[in-house]
Amino acid sequence: MKRWARVALKILGGLLLGVVTLAAAWAAFNNRWVDDAPRPVPEALRVPPPTLPAEQNAVFALLGLAEAGDDPHAAGLRRWAAMDAGLIASLPASPRTWPPSDARHPASQVWHCDAQTTDCVAVWTREADALRALIETHADIGRRCEAVARPGMAIDEPLITPSTEPKTAGELYIRRATLLPWQTTVNCLRWLQVRSALAAQSGDRTAMLTFVKQADALTGAMLDGTNTLIGVNVAGAMARRHWRVVTELAARYPAAAPELRALLRPMSTQAAETSRWIRTEASFGREAVREYACMDLGADVSPMPADHPFHCEPRFWAMPNATQHLLDEYWLQAQAKSGGGALNMLEWQPDPASTGVLGFPGATRSEERWSRSPRPVFRPMCASRRP
Repeated sequence: MKRWARVALKILGGLLLGVVTLAAAWAAFNNRWVDDAPRPVPEALRVPPPTLPAEQNAVFALLGLAEAGDDPHAAGLRRWAAMDAGLIASLPASPRTWPPSDARHPASQVWHCDAQTTDCVAVWTREADALRALIETHADIGRRCEAVARPGMAIDEPLITPSTEPKTAGELYIRRATLLPWQTTVNCLRWLQVRSALAAQSGDRTAMLTFVKQADALTGAMLDGTNTLIGVNVAGAMARRHWRVVTELAARYPAAAPELRALLRPMSTQAAETSRWIRTEASFGREAVREYACMDLGADVSPMPADHPFHCEPRFWAMPNATQHLLDEYWLQAQAKSGGGALNMLEWQPDPASTGVLGFPGATRSEERWSRSPRPVFRPMCASRRP
């Protein structure tokens, strides 16, 4: 064999040996046998117990708006109990529906007017006849909405109870934790807004102010009482639309402007508090990490039937404790950054791995990816150790 060929083979063999050695070293330090020991949940990330009794919590009435029976609150409590137990598939379909989302329906686009970008009061006034017919058709669920959205209403968004050992796909926390009635709540607000515009168009100032104040009560309860990040985002979007509609009504009907202007007040301290959703997001991540450590990272449990058997089989490459410790650092950074106000988080570039002696640059990218997705990333991808 020629000398240059032997040299090339030696170089190639050295490279292959180096790659194999690095892979073996990486594997030795990144598997469940070398996972961190469990740690208690940091006090700053513990979710506080509910402060509002269930019988006073309007979130259950919102959950039961579309259910059968005359008591939406009781219906919502039953549905929540089924959700919390992983039995949501056993519940019948909701018999009541809101106005159609079908774009072919003549009043659909009018109903779904985006108050953040359009003068919806003008649109609703112009299409008053079509909207009145639509409202008459759906008067049943609308009356239930009006009965729930009252001044003084309060919300304390509950959290699903994690299952220690889920036996079916329906019991998985990641399947049950995002089932609250936010679309129903948004439609209830839209119902009140449309009714306020139609009342103003017909000259009934008293009815207009009644519906607007009901919409304000619903929006305020959402701002003060949502505890998850998705709930806070929904409440924020509702508030922006509500304030825009109130402003448009005041501009269109100056005689009612003083009473409408009083509704355009600053958010409460409670509504601006960030620690409530930071705690719940940390809690969600903790449970998701625990469950995904038992399944293939590529598996998608959402299409599985609720009664599909589930058995925890720890994955060799999953390191849930180490991943959870990294996530705790992530959320503790968020707590510290937002202590002076939520706006301090705008320029935040989370880097929980930088707090450790063996911080790994790739962890930051993976954690950012995790924060945009309900699926956590496990070691070796998000918390890889160096050998």
